[in-house]
Amino acid sequence: KPAATPPGTLNKALAETLVQEWLAAKAEAMGKQHDLTALPKVLADPMLSLWRGRAESAKQANEYRLYEHQVSVSEVRSTAPDRGEVIARIRAVEKIYAQGSGKLLSQTNDPSLTITYRLVKQGDSWRISEKLD
Repeated sequence: KPAATPPGTLNKALAETLVQEWLAAKAEAMGKQHDLTALPKVLADPMLSLWRGRAESAKQANEYRLYEHQVSVSEVRSTAPDRGEVIARIRAVEKIYAQGSGKLLSQTNDPSLTITYRLVKQGDSWRISEKLD
């Protein structure tokens, strides 16, 4: 019988869950309420500071965003015991609305984004620290 995978070991299932949790946290932070509470649960700096700033800017601009995402992870690499990278394919729709009136300001459709995220382990939890270009 194969040895059980230790909890918190970086694998494809964990990486896909993390990316989905990140996209949900982004939707909350950039949504009508600009709720930032989930960001530190899935992000680490520098990405955490970047998205806190983006959410604050959107709030100041009186706009909010709604997202639709579909995620599949194509590759996971462990680069050190507490570091890794995940390559995710994401179908994304982003709609930007004016706060108050709810008027649609713009819409973006990306049917096939491929994004590499750099991950860091903090305690027993993995966080996304960077999006690589």
